[in-house]
Amino acid sequence: MLPATAGNLGLGKNLGQRSLRARQSRTWPLPSLPRPGAQPQRVWPVLVACAARRKGKGLPTLKQLREKLAELGLPSRGRKAELLEQLRLAVLRAEEDTVEVLNAEPRRRSKGSGPVEEVEVLKVSGSWTTEGASDPDLVRPGDRIFLRAHTGRFLDVESDHAFARWEDTGDWQSLVIEKNPLVVESSDPTMFQPGDLAFLRAHTGCYLDVQDEGPVKARWVDLGVWQGLELAKREPAPIRVGDTIYLKSHTGMYIDVQGDAVQARWPDQGDWQALTVER
Repeated sequence: MLPATAGNLGLGKNLGQRSLRARQSRTWPLPSLPRPGAQPQRVWPVLVACAARRKGKGLPTLKQLREKLAELGLPSRGRKAELLEQLRLAVLRAEEDTVEVLNAEPRRRSKGSGPVEEVEVLKVSGSWTTEGASDPDLVRPGDRIFLRAHTGRFLDVESDHAFARWEDTGDWQSLVIEKNPLVVESSDPTMFQPGDLAFLRAHTGCYLDVQDEGPVKARWVDLGVWQGLELAKREPAPIRVGDTIYLKSHTGMYIDVQGDAVQARWPDQGDWQALTVER
């Protein structure tokens, strides 16, 4: 007896192909695009996340992908799966690149087979590289920090869950604070200001993430919407060691500590949400 496949049932190959595409669409290959189902109150300005994406939608449309790739100067012709892969590779390349300060000077490039034209290289503001350069207490991208809760215990990560259980500053408590190179911010990229988006990498290599108003976890190596945490503090000054900060998730709720549990439940900046930065 033949197995009951789509072809044997007379449904044709199209049904089987649609079923395969449906299964494949459950994966989310782009590390910097929001995962389906996430409905943030605020869409972070990630370059690879299409700005026109509406709440509740899943993958970006083919038109949005082509517009974003064209904006990034990448080839924008091909099938949707190929464009998604192109965008994913662009994200990986951007994460590997180091930031280089360039003097604004004319460069020459050719557009296809047409004439050569003059273009100008983007210059990073020189003041960004000198402000606070000698301040050892400034928190900078790539620094290893510890976050102490109001209980006196530090945030820690075991497996893919975040807790606040001990007063130790060991490997489980260490967090590497980073920026996403594809997030557009007007502040100094060499330090953190209130309002900047931070990503906290645990010793497991995964970043703290908030899916909804519930437990904080650390499940993926992505720098996406769920992992982005907006920094807040009382004073309008760069983040330094010893500062009390508040971490706002994409849901609009701040990370809080109650007992050993680390969650994101309320839009408050109270004692439960206060976290002290230490090294």
